[in-house]
Amino acid sequence: MLANICFGQSDSSTKQTSVNIDNTICVKIAPLSIIDVGGGPVFRLGVERKIYKNFALYLEGGAFIPNIRESQDKLSGYIIRTEFKFYLNRNKLTTGKYLSIEYFYKTQSYNSKDTIFLPPDPYVKANNYTKYINCVDIRFGEMTTYKNGIILEWFVGAGFIHKEVHSSATLEEQNSIRHLGDYGGGVKGASGQVGKIDSPYFIAGLKLGYSFK
Repeated sequence: MLANICFGQSDSSTKQTSVNIDNTICVKIAPLSIIDVGGGPVFRLGVERKIYKNFALYLEGGAFIPNIRESQDKLSGYIIRTEFKFYLNRNKLTTGKYLSIEYFYKTQSYNSKDTIFLPPDPYVKANNYTKYINCVDIRFGEMTTYKNGIILEWFVGAGFIHKEVHSSATLEEQNSIRHLGDYGGGVKGASGQVGKIDSPYFIAGLKLGYSFK
């Protein structure tokens, strides 16, 4: 059923079936990142390469897409990801279920209109926010390859994230900002947490791609 939904085929004679092949090299995209609610819309493209038996290396880059969100004016920045994968395949193939460790770095800059509640009256000010994010996580996932080379991959994971968030607002203004979109304001949490922040990190995602075998 899942294959039918993904590939738009219903005729039993043309159904896509998964194959147990060695994915020597494949390219992937992360389609859900374009509608990322928390971090901002970003286009990501990656390449995975088998390096030895069950082991593979995945490298990915991405760029933020400007002019989509009103709350993130002049959005810019990029993402770099490096993932080392071990496939749980008895035949030493790089396909199927896997465990991995990933490191990613993200830098992001945007302007946000904030409502600042300082006497004598509240006022709206456009502030610039810049983020630098480092994260390490461990993942469990599965990559399925179909006969026509199409790849469907899902994963879940957890790790540790370190953020540095800088703002053009003064310290007094930062402590007086309200978000949640009032007066066309910014996103609560995204621009409200200024400084250095360390926290646990949980992730789940989906990738689509093509295998060159």
